[in-house]
Amino acid sequence: MIKNSIGIGVMSGTSLDGVDLVLVEFTWNANQMKSSLNYTFLKTSTFDFPSSIFERLSKAYDSSGIELAQLDADLGFYYGGLIQEFIKEVRE
Repeated sequence: MIKNSIGIGVMSGTSLDGVDLVLVEFTWNANQMKSSLNYTFLKTSTFDFPSSIFERLSKAYDSSGIELAQLDADLGFYYGGLIQEFIKEVRE
């Protein structure tokens, strides 16, 4: 039996050149998963960091614990918004 699953991947690196998103479809034979797993990239996008987040990320090594915790929360909200925008683009 062939099965499939669709997922969204999110990544940003130390270069701070942006946030990469990918929509991927995985397909596999349920009886032979290890030898039959395949994937297809359905859509990819890259988004720049807003200047306010970029500046904080580029200075994160000098940040206090409280500042890092706030940056973590702000990044989570930013990523969530990007994913929502990405999903809207996919549906269009």
